[in-house]
Amino acid sequence: MPQDNEAGVAVDTLSADPEDDAVADALERAAGVIETNGYHKGYLYDEAQADEGTRREACRVCAVGSLGIAVYGRPTIGAESDHRQIVLAYAAQRALLRHLRQRENGRVDSVEAWNDEEARTADDVTAALRGAAHRLRGAAE
Repeated sequence: MPQDNEAGVAVDTLSADPEDDAVADALERAAGVIETNGYHKGYLYDEAQADEGTRREACRVCAVGSLGIAVYGRPTIGAESDHRQIVLAYAAQRALLRHLRQRENGRVDSVEAWNDEEARTADDVTAALRGAAHRLRGAAE
């Protein structure tokens, strides 16, 4: 029987990868976040918009920021989050990167750099997020 760590999480679950369906669900939610909040480049969320009074979780976001909202409820990359959420968020980011590399013949260094390319659009990002989800579920693209 697994023992719990100090946070009450079973030790044997700390390194376990989340199920593909959970990762795919997070990717699809992230696409919806961009469609709802809007798309941003250069940082997880639009800091100028936040400075004007918009809650961070309602600001325009980049691909990684949208995954943060989809998993944590805020545009972050893991600070002060449940370990299982951190594992899910990083698994979703890795799945998106794998999808992009397969689609673009390995020419993608990082999700962040891909997101911030000058010609990149919100439609590109939401299509990639959904494409990664479909790939995880074994659906034909």
